[in-house]
Amino acid sequence: MDIRDIDGERYLGDAHLVLQCHHYNALLCQTLLLAPGFDGRDLLFRVSVEEFHHILEEAVRQSGLTPPYDEKAFFALAEEVYRTFGLGVLDFSQIDENGGEVICLSSHMATACLKKWGKQPDPADDFGRAFTAAAWALAYGRNAADCRVEQVRCIACGDSECLFRLEVV
Repeated sequence: MDIRDIDGERYLGDAHLVLQCHHYNALLCQTLLLAPGFDGRDLLFRVSVEEFHHILEEAVRQSGLTPPYDEKAFFALAEEVYRTFGLGVLDFSQIDENGGEVICLSSHMATACLKKWGKQPDPADDFGRAFTAAAWALAYGRNAADCRVEQVRCIACGDSECLFRLEVV
């Protein structure tokens, strides 16, 4: 993966990367989730899926992978992208075109929420949920709207890992 630094800005191909600390990301997400009058969680998910899909497309282009993708190679690349962005450590080994589970052993967002606000009553890693949907969609040539991703375990809730369950709809 070719991440370039141009005048202090990072790029993956033509995708401009903006990496923020966990304080900023946690507060931004909290603001969206608590804003009255609309579904902030849905907005965060849809926007994140779109952006992650774009970034994964660029990573795939740079890697030379071509459709139909070798699943093992594609998901290894997706795991590397997520880790490189500092968002956590994902394991896609239990997922296929019919869905499955993705384990997150380390989560930027869940850890941020836990550190800022303590143990949470609800899962907090919407970035992980969105990345899972985007990676699945690109891997299998589908639209992310073809799946539902639910976070069923979360570090912010006191679990030892985050777990995302993906079902085809």
